[in-house]
Amino acid sequence: MGHNFGSGHTHDINQYDPVVDTCGTTCPASVPSDSATIMSYCNQCAGYGSIEYTFGGTYVSGDRKVASSYSNVPLAGSVTNNAKRVNVEMYNHVRTSTDSYFPGCLDVTPKCQVDSECPDEACSVNVCTEYGTCELQAPSANCCGNGVCDGQEDWQSCPQDGCSPPPGDCSAGGCPTITTEFCSSCNGGVTNMFKVTAIADLVITRLTTLTYAVGSGSVKVFGKSGDYTGSEYNAAAWTQHYSGNISVGSWSQVALPRFTDTIFVPAGSSYSFYVSSTLSGGWNMLFTAGLTEDTVFTQNSDMQVYVGKGGTCVSPGDGGCGMYSGGVLFNGVLEYSIVASSTPAPVTPGPTVSLSPCDILHSYTSFSSLSFFNSVIA
Repeated sequence: MGHNFGSGHTHDINQYDPVVDTCGTTCPASVPSDSATIMSYCNQCAGYGSIEYTFGGTYVSGDRKVASSYSNVPLAGSVTNNAKRVNVEMYNHVRTSTDSYFPGCLDVTPKCQVDSECPDEACSVNVCTEYGTCELQAPSANCCGNGVCDGQEDWQSCPQDGCSPPPGDCSAGGCPTITTEFCSSCNGGVTNMFKVTAIADLVITRLTTLTYAVGSGSVKVFGKSGDYTGSEYNAAAWTQHYSGNISVGSWSQVALPRFTDTIFVPAGSSYSFYVSSTLSGGWNMLFTAGLTEDTVFTQNSDMQVYVGKGGTCVSPGDGGCGMYSGGVLFNGVLEYSIVASSTPAPVTPGPTVSLSPCDILHSYTSFSSLSFFNSVIA
């Protein structure tokens, strides 16, 4: 039976390293009754009374591809070494075989008899169909999380639905800000890339950058969720939030127009920015060099701002695309708004699930008893 499900004998070093037992090569000094598995040769050492009719383990929970998800079947004596590895070997063989012919057959599939056994989502109800499966319904209207800015939602109460910010102040008292620094003897650059990590749920509304020479030109701001690492030159990874022409004076703090789209950063997650400038022919956007990249430079109770890098090139025509060595700090201000807290819709607990052997048994010889199979996959 074990061979049909991909297991060799438990003394086979080519299958189990270290071996589960040595009975097929060297008989132990003592082989107590019921001390070895079906796949051993311990009957040659102490007769069939030494065999316990099990493969060595019973599935408990977790990933069936690892031995820690199984409990040891009690075996007398100390003949075997982690016998539940036999179950893992058999499950992996069955999984590989069935996925080749019946993909998903061994996946956990929720079954239900009534609607309450189906897990609801924030804005969608799950119902139990006549086939005993859960089916998610269309999202409810006027619900934060349905992907539509509707009802009484606005960009502060439900930014995840894409509600756009107003053109004026983001709150009655103005927006909170966090400043990196405005240095007096810094480097001028064309591009700057950095990330922030939200401590509270927030929406970033605009950037202010520091320039040192009088002139005019274009400024572009791009963003992406998560870290920028690996996307320094990958335009497809970024979303453009702003592009426009501006004029600046000497040593100016230039507040760019507020973003017209919503940059929502949930608490605990990161967001990366890429800023490029051709002001005064380029090299007019100030940054602080000589720092350690990916370290927190400043933070408040809402946000952390990290040291980034310069010389990256996302937008065509940026210029100055040779990567600077060492960390580069964006000199400027981030304006943001704290997202109003809301109570999520209740979520119904999921149903009890079970596995079915499915059609995989058709690939193997029929057996009168499935107890051994249940020890492998159930």
